[in-house]
Amino acid sequence: MDNPLQLLLVAETSSEEKTDAVYINDVIKHFFDTSGVNIQWITLGGKANYKNKKIENKIKNLKNMFRSYNEGGKTVTIYFIDTDSTEKAYKKGSFFHNLCDYINEKEYELVWFCKNAENVFLKVEPETLTNKTQEAKDFAKNNMISRVDKERLSKLAIELNCSNILVVLSKYLPNKANII
Repeated sequence: MDNPLQLLLVAETSSEEKTDAVYINDVIKHFFDTSGVNIQWITLGGKANYKNKKIENKIKNLKNMFRSYNEGGKTVTIYFIDTDSTEKAYKKGSFFHNLCDYINEKEYELVWFCKNAENVFLKVEPETLTNKTQEAKDFAKNNMISRVDKERLSKLAIELNCSNILVVLSKYLPNKANII
């Protein structure tokens, strides 16, 4: 039997809203087999909190708890972050560049959405939505993930209305047959 796996999914969304989590969960359910995988969510309440001590402690505690019950188990921490722009994303000293340095230093993974999850999954600016939460719920309810071009979810470099979500998740989760 394979070693147990825990995924810590760290999203910039607030604990009340969790709209990004709706899209991410849909991707996971549609494209991957998560049998036997322990998935835990951590919300940042804003991307600026990416290295907040409370967040770091929560990650550490979840890892330790999983390890204590699953000898040989592995925990992978994945941050899900909006780039907000394509131009600024790679500039040295930019917020996004500093975030990438932190994630690399911690040996975490990074899933990015350019410019944001709504751009990637709905191809709209979030400001144009009257109810962001309802749009996310409708996306899930209407199985709209099946209509998203998986090439847009499989990018290696930041590109508008795209993400690397399938690239990162496929490192750890087995793909459902004939989907990826």
